[in-house]
Formats: sequence, C-alpha cells, structure tokens
Amino acid sequence: MPLMSLAATAIDQPRPRPEIVQTLMRYIPTDSILCRHTHGPFAAEQNKHFDPVLSWINENVGLKLQPTSSIFGIELSTQEVEKMEEYLEKLDKWEMAAVEQLAGACKSVFIALAAAKGMVGVEEAMVLGRLEEEYQIADWGLVEGGHDIDIADMKVRVSAPIVFLKLLGKL
Repeated sequence: MPLMSLAATAIDQPRPRPEIVQTLMRYIPTDSILCRHTHGPFAAEQNKHFDPVLSWINENVGLKLQPTSSIFGIELSTQEVEKMEEYLEKLDKWEMAAVEQLAGACKSVFIALAAAKGMVGVEEAMVLGRLEEEYQIADWGLVEGGHDIDIADMKVRVSAPIVFLKLLGKL
C-alpha cells in the first residue's frame, strides 16, 4: 500500500509542484540537521550524525549552511533560497513524492534529500530522523504503545520511499 500511495501521488500530483516546494522551503530554517545543542553528549551525537549530511547538502546544492543553537533556526540568504528552490524544482515527480514523504517522516528536508539521492540508506535515515527521540528514550524510557508504534510507523514511512526510488532505478 505505501508504494501504491507514492506512485499515485507522483502520477496524480494532488498539489501543485510550486506549493510542495514552498512547503519544504518553510521547514528548512528549522531543519533538525541545522538546529542543534551546543554542548553535552547529545550535541556530540548530533554532530557525529548530522555533520556528514550537512556537508553533503552544502556540497551538492552549493550552499554554506552552518548549524545553529537558536530555536528560531537560521536565516537563508536570497542566494541560498534560490539554490535550494532550484535543487528541489529539479527533482522529478517520483523523487518529489518520495522527498515529501521522507521529509514528513524524518522531520527534515535535508535527511529526506540525502535518502532520496542515496547518501543515506533506510537504517541511517531512521537513526537520523529519530536521533532526538532515541536520546530521550535512553534517558526517560520507552513508552509502550506510544514510542514503539511510532517506530514501526516510521520504518514504513522511511523505507517505502527509498524502496520506491530503488525500484524505479533512481538509486
């Protein structure tokens, strides 16, 4: 069913493409890859996992983004906005459907792009998308019937778009 849903979304284009791009753009300033802790063990975990993705994004999109500790995120320059919009616009309809779903599942446009372009696989995308929650679970414990269901749901929502792109020969 998840693969059929992705295919139907890509084919039917239920929302205009510019609207999808603008929705994704709104999330970038506060993307989890950019908004981080500045010190402590969680900051080290974020740097370890997120720095490679941020480097990949900067290199492949032509940006020079740096992480921030501000809860308000970063402010993109006009050039950065244009480059990011151009990169998103170049995604074909199959990639766009996958990126849109991955961004929602991972709560990160950058993790979504890294997964859709093969920079990270299913397992790594799961780790990246769940990093903060897993850190909280380690500290406070797993809520049965809550966290475990979220994890199972995320596995489907992350693996389906990546498998979808692999089946299409995009990865």
